[in-house]
Amino acid sequence: MLSEITAVTQLVLVLEVAYLMAHCRAFKNGIPDVLEDFEHRDNRNKTTADQIASILDEIADGMLAETEAIAHPSMDLKSMLTSALLSKFQIQPGHGGPQDEEGTVFEIENPENESEESD
Repeated sequence: MLSEITAVTQLVLVLEVAYLMAHCRAFKNGIPDVLEDFEHRDNRNKTTADQIASILDEIADGMLAETEAIAHPSMDLKSMLTSALLSKFQIQPGHGGPQDEEGTVFEIENPENESEESD
């Protein structure tokens, strides 16, 4: 009985190995299609990155021309971008000025004090 179980088990293992080999070959044949798709996506990403880099270069060149008169020799990219972007926004004349109205002041009463006072 044990020898028959062993023979059936070995037969099942041989069939499984054949099945796996067939599927591995099919998978291997499908790999070039997947690689072509990845190459297409990579090329698209490179194109997008190149476009973004060229746009940032144009912006930096335009900002450099605008801020060259006030730029400091040691100005880094971060401060240059900040000053150029902030120069585009116009602040209204009354913004940040003193207020004429006084706000209402509320006193916060501690609940512990209320319970002590009522005792």
